[in-house]
Amino acid sequence: QRYMRSDFGAATATAAGLACVALLLLRSQRRRPRRDDSVASNALDLIGNTPLLELPSLSAATGCRVLAKAEFLNPGGSAKDRVAAAIVAEAEAAGALREGGTVVEATAGSTGISLALVCAAKGYRCHLVAADDVSPQKRELITALGATLELVRPAAIADAAHPVNVARARAAALGDGSIFADQFENLANTRAHEAGTAAEIWAQTRGTV
Repeated sequence: QRYMRSDFGAATATAAGLACVALLLLRSQRRRPRRDDSVASNALDLIGNTPLLELPSLSAATGCRVLAKAEFLNPGGSAKDRVAAAIVAEAEAAGALREGGTVVEATAGSTGISLALVCAAKGYRCHLVAADDVSPQKRELITALGATLELVRPAAIADAAHPVNVARARAAALGDGSIFADQFENLANTRAHEAGTAAEIWAQTRGTV
């Protein structure tokens, strides 16, 4: 009987809790949801606008104010988030990257993580090629973000087996609608920092740099 009363009490508490949840859901459905502009809609909204941090020891040692841009606060953990977002946005605008397409790139880790993040947010596939000595942590993060990772043996840039050349070939095989990001030659890389990073630093320092 003791167990029966305990079970009955637990069941009653559970039923009461479910009733409260149902009531709250009904009330929330009756209210028109309001957009909260302080809440990011996806990870892309969190790229950029990183703070500046003064480095007192270096400032004292050099006799000038030394500031660091906290790019590690981007969602992918580096400044490469800016580059990845710009490469994808410009490819979309040019019609080179289309719905259902794949972004292909060679990476040592950071850019790959950023491209995987951007592609996941935008609904594109991402295929990355890296040397097989890339760290296990970066491998795990890239695949956790939904990208496929192809590992190859390290090779000279002139070798067809170099990650950059392998990635270029993979993108070409996919055809129209997919792109080779080509981070080292893609001017979207420069434009991302000109329009974003540089403009932010200028604003944050009130034009005193």
